[in-house]
Amino acid sequence: MKKILNILILLIFVSSIFAQDYYPFSEQEILDITNEMKELEYSDSIKTELILEYKFQIKNYQQLIKLDSLTINYKNKQIELLKELNDLNKQTWWEENDKYFYFIGGVLTIIGGALIVKEVNEK
Repeated sequence: MKKILNILILLIFVSSIFAQDYYPFSEQEILDITNEMKELEYSDSIKTELILEYKFQIKNYQQLIKLDSLTINYKNKQIELLKELNDLNKQTWWEENDKYFYFIGGVLTIIGGALIVKEVNEK
């Protein structure tokens, strides 16, 4: 019996140490707390929407990066093909020097024509 009495006294003592103080809230304090909670909920919902929009924007940027890389690859391939086409269109030695051959051929034609006319006039 003494043990039970000691346990009860100990429980009463311990419960009095850890007891919570009662604080009565006024109506104005309750309204203020409620309004603050509503503002925080509204702010939280706005931030949640912003986060969703930012995630959507990130996805759009990632798609744009893929499209840009594809465009860069396409342009690099186009540059390679144009270089190959330029190599194929290089002039040969004949094409580079044909103006000289045409000039010499024209001079010889004129000289030959003049010699023929001279021979015909002499006869």
